[in-house]
Parts: sequence; structure tokens; C-alpha cells
Amino acid sequence: MAFIRVTALICFICLIYIPKVLTTEVISENNGYCNVYLNDVFLGAMNSYEEAENALIQARGRMSAEAGGLVYLNPVLTVEEEQASFGERIDVDNMAVLMYQELKGKEISFSKTDAYVVRINDYTVILSTKDDIVKLVERIKANYDTDEEFRVRLTGNAEADSEEIGVEIVKADMTDTAASRVITFDGVEATIASDENTVFADGDLAMAFSEDITIVPVQVSSNRITTYTAAAEDITKETASKTIYTVVAGDTLSQIASRYNLTTQELCALNDGLSEDGIIGVGDKIVVTVPTPELSIRNFRESTYEEDYDAEVQYVDDDTMYQGQYDVIEEGTSGHREVVAVIEEENGREVNRTLIKEVIMVESSPRILRRGTAIPPTYIKPLAGGTFTSGFGMRWGRLHAGVDWGTPVGTSIMASSGGTVVRSGWFSGYGICVDIQHPDGKLTRYGHLSKTKVSVGQKVVQGQQIALSGNTGDSTGPHLHFEIRVNGTPVNPFTYLD
Repeated sequence: MAFIRVTALICFICLIYIPKVLTTEVISENNGYCNVYLNDVFLGAMNSYEEAENALIQARGRMSAEAGGLVYLNPVLTVEEEQASFGERIDVDNMAVLMYQELKGKEISFSKTDAYVVRINDYTVILSTKDDIVKLVERIKANYDTDEEFRVRLTGNAEADSEEIGVEIVKADMTDTAASRVITFDGVEATIASDENTVFADGDLAMAFSEDITIVPVQVSSNRITTYTAAAEDITKETASKTIYTVVAGDTLSQIASRYNLTTQELCALNDGLSEDGIIGVGDKIVVTVPTPELSIRNFRESTYEEDYDAEVQYVDDDTMYQGQYDVIEEGTSGHREVVAVIEEENGREVNRTLIKEVIMVESSPRILRRGTAIPPTYIKPLAGGTFTSGFGMRWGRLHAGVDWGTPVGTSIMASSGGTVVRSGWFSGYGICVDIQHPDGKLTRYGHLSKTKVSVGQKVVQGQQIALSGNTGDSTGPHLHFEIRVNGTPVNPFTYLD
């Protein structure tokens, strides 16, 4: 019995004490028990996945330090958590040694080869040879040079592996005619000009890129190199992007929309405030959607043709009219002329037309307009303070034609802008109401007042007191109802309030 008691005591002590000897201090904190595998090889147990990751980082760092540079590896780290209160764990440093031993000799080697990085703005592709670069651009150019009048060539120190390599499109026959000198390039910028010695000849003058292209020789692994055919497909893939079109004489919304393969409704949707029956003027900026590839080709073509034309509009400034207002003094007449123009196309779409010569056959007399120069009136909030309670729009099944501010009865109400009082008194559901007609044609209305301070026919200035707020007419509580009307139609006052 004594022997049995001693044996049982020793077994109990071993059960409690020996596992603690075999584990670290962290085990007593019950942080978990994780089996760690590297490339499907079991290396031991650790406390957490984070410790295993740190050990792998140490092992890779040691290999990079020994190699004196970047080492390519493809380790597969697997950590499986188990429910275990006791068990031997390996600390980060010792696990890093085991991982290093497992990874050593399993580095991935890449054979390096000469190649060329072609960068087009933010787009980059790697091609194997200079010949592939030429073939790439030739493939893109062919879409717009069906008669093969141009060819692609490398520029700069193209025979040496330097960073001075460029690419350009030149006439196939390389002749330097007077017509070709109509246009000159500074990078991607084109200058079009002629003089008395220019010999005009219809036809294609030049092709150029819209983007900067840089070519740099590199050494890369073969798996990073792209074929020129795959690169051409990727580069010519079009994505829709917004650009700005500047209105020229003779433009209409339907013509602009058609030019960019849009409907007039789609064009108006791209431009806030533009309507299908709206008026556009020369110089206006209009947003259009243009499908754009990574590399765009510009073609410059000279063309001689006859056309009707209108002389530039002449303006007579009038400070009795507001800016944006015009009156016709003289309509003017159209003329007829023969012109020589350089037409610029980008990816087959006309983007610009520059007249370099004209012969007037019938003179055009200019349209003369009286143009307003006076600054139009501004509109201010008609009361100080107040709590905004209702906006412009549909409410309770009908149009709420203005905006409301809750305010105590007797609050001072001011003229939103200067003008002439055309109503002052009771007006249907508005209760006591004041209407002011303004010089720019707009009318402001102030409803549910308790008292007016002006009379019909009286001239008022902006900010002048015209009434006191109230709760008269169809009103649900003390407030000011404020409207702005254009040609009798209510509009959202917040469009005009300064």
C-alpha cells in the first residue's frame, strides 16, 4: 500500500510538473496551440498564426541577407489551431531557423532577358525587341492609314541600348514637300501655318500621337514580356471618357451630338442646365463623351472646298441692358468663299479644323447685336434668421411654388432685390402678400404677412423693409413664404439666392 501511494504521488507530480517544464511561460496564458506547416512539412507548434508569420519573415530575411539581394520564394504557410491546454511550443526565433532550413535551396530562379518598356502616359507594356515596337505602332496606325502613306520609325539613339529611343510616324516616301511644311510639331503639340510661298496640295499631311511615348531598355524575366499583337488589342480597346467641346460658328446641339454618336437628349443629360431647345453661343464649353483608347492617332489632312460663311458678329455695348441680354440691330447676310483647311482627326473623328487660306466670292455682312453690359440684380434671403421648413417642389399632391422659413409674427421682411411693388395687400391663400417686379423680368412674392410697409407703384431697393411676417391666409403657423417667378412661372428660389 505504501508503494502504491508513493507511485500515485509521483504520477500526479509528473502530470502537473513535466508539461510545464517542456513549455514556455506563454503557455500558462492559454494563448492557443497551433500546428505549423511549411510547404506541407510539419515543423512544430506555436502560440498563434501571427507568430508563425513573424518566423517566416525572419527566415526570408536571412535568405535575402545571405544572397545580398531579393530572393524569389513561393512558400505555403499553413497554421492549424488545436484545443490543447498543454504541449510544447516553439518560439519565433527557433521556428525561423526551422523554416530557413526548409526553404534553403528552394529559391525560384528567373532567367533575365533584354526587353523594352513602352510607356504611354500611365499605361505600360514590355516588348521583346525594337522590331516589335515598330510592329505594335504599325498595327495601330493601319486603322487610320489605309493607303499606307506613312510608316513608323524609331528616333534618337535607336541603334544603342540607351534611354534616348523614341517613335514617330513619317511619310512613307520621306519627301519634304511644301504642303508637309504647313504643319510642324513640338512634341505632341502641332503648329499649323502658311505664307505666300506655300504650295497647297490636298491630301494627308502628317500623322502623330496624342500621347507622349517613352521607350526604355530593361532586363526582365521572360514571363513579363507581351507580344505586340496582344499589346495592340489592349491599347486600342476603347473606354468612354468625358471631354470638353468648344462651340464654333454654325454649331447646333443636334450636330454636336451626332458628331460624338450621341442623341441630343444624351448630350443635354451630360450638361447641367442645357436643354434640347436651349441656345448655345460661340465659345461655349460642352461636355461630350468620347470613346478613347490608350494610344490615340492624330491625322492632319489638307482639303480645299467652297462654303457659305457668316462674318464674325459685331457687338455694340449698352449699359442700359443687363449682361446676357441682346437686341438685334442688323441681321447681316451670308457670304460664299473657297477655303483651304487643315482638318485634324483623332482616331478617325474630326476634332479641329484650321483655315489656312480663303478666297471670298460673295462678301458677308456681319450681324450686329446690342449687348448688355450692366450687372444683373442679385437676390438675397428676405429675412434674418428663421428656420427653413419647406422647399420648392411637390407637396401634398401639388406644387409648392416657393420656400418657407418659420419665424415669429412681426419679423422684418426685406426686398430680396430692388424693383417696383406691383402688389401689396390680401391675395387669396397667400393672405397679406407683397409682389415686387424686378428690372431683369423676375418677380418676387412674399406671403402670409401680418402687415405691409409698401404700396403699389413704390420703388424699393435691395434689403429695404417691405413687410412684417405673419400667419395669414392658408398658413399652418407663423412663417414667410417666398417665391421667385420667371415670366410668371415659379422657379426654385435657391437657384438665384446669393
